Amino acid sequence: MFYMEGTTKMDKILVITGNKSKAEEISAIIGLQVEAKKLDLSEIQSLSVEEVAKKKASSAYDILRQPVIVDDTGMNIEALNGLPGALVSWFLDSLGPKGLLGLIKDKKDRKATVSTCIAFADSTGVYTFVGTVYGKMPSTPKGKNGFGYDPIFIPEGSNKTYAEMSADEKNKISMRNIALTKLSDFLKRRPPSETEISREQLESDYQKIKKTNPRKAAEMAYVLARLYLEDKNFGKATEYGKQSISLFDKCKMNTITECSAIHTILCGIVLPDLIHQDIVRNRLSPLQL
Repeated sequence: MFYMEGTTKMDKILVITGNKSKAEEISAIIGLQVEAKKLDLSEIQSLSVEEVAKKKASSAYDILRQPVIVDDTGMNIEALNGLPGALVSWFLDSLGPKGLLGLIKDKKDRKATVSTCIAFADSTGVYTFVGTVYGKMPSTPKGKNGFGYDPIFIPEGSNKTYAEMSADEKNKISMRNIALTKLSDFLKRRPPSETEISREQLESDYQKIKKTNPRKAAEMAYVLARLYLEDKNFGKATEYGKQSISLFDKCKMNTITECSAIHTILCGIVLPDLIHQDIVRNRLSPLQL
C-alpha cells in the first residue's frame, strides 16, 4: 500500500518506468522504496513535459486502477528556440549526446534548461509537479555517470556536467529532486482517500460503521472478502463474504439506485457498477457462499 495504517505516511510507491537508473534515482531522492513497473503507454506529441506526464499518468491509472507515479523529462536549448523539449529522448536515440551538441556547434549561446514533471494519479485525479534547473551545454560530452543528457548539461553554479557528478551530488541539485520534493510535500499534507488506505484501516473503519451505515459497510465487507480471497485466506474471505451478503439483505436492495455502488475503487479493488447480495455471491463464487 502507499500509506501506512492510519497515517498519510508512505512506505512504498509504484513508479511507471523501465529505466532502472531512473527508479533508483527517484528512490534515493524521495527516501521511499520504489516498485518499478514497465508499461507501454502512448505518448502525445508535445514539447511540454507537464502535458506528456499528465497524459501518461492518467493512462497508467486507467490500466492499473491504483495510485501511480509517472515522470517525463525535457531539455530546452535556447539556440534551438526551446527544442527538443519533451522530445529529448527521441533526439538522443537518433543523434546521441554528441550529435545533439552538434546542432549548436556554431552557436555562441549555450544556455539550456532541463525540466522534470512528476505526475501522480489516483481516483481523485492527476496532480503534476515540475522541477526546472538552469544551466549550459559544454562543447563536448563529459562524464560517464548518469544517463540521457547528463553528459551534456552543466547546471548553474557548477563546472561539472551531471555525468561528472556522483549520484548524491546530482540528486541534491537535480530537477527531479525539485519535482519529487514538491510531490512529497503534497502527499504528506494530503489525507489518504479510501482508495489508498490499508487493509487494516479498512477493517477498522468497517467495524466502526457496520451498525450505523450497513449499506456502505456491505461494500467494505465485499472488498475485504476479495482481498483475503486473493491471499488465499479462505477462512477470512468467507467470513467477510457472509457478512457482506447479510448486510445487503438487511438493506433490501430493490431498485437500480439502491444497487448502485457507493465506491468506485476501494483498497485497489474495482467494484461493479451495480452491487447486491447476488453479485457478491457471483464475484466470490470460489467460496460457495
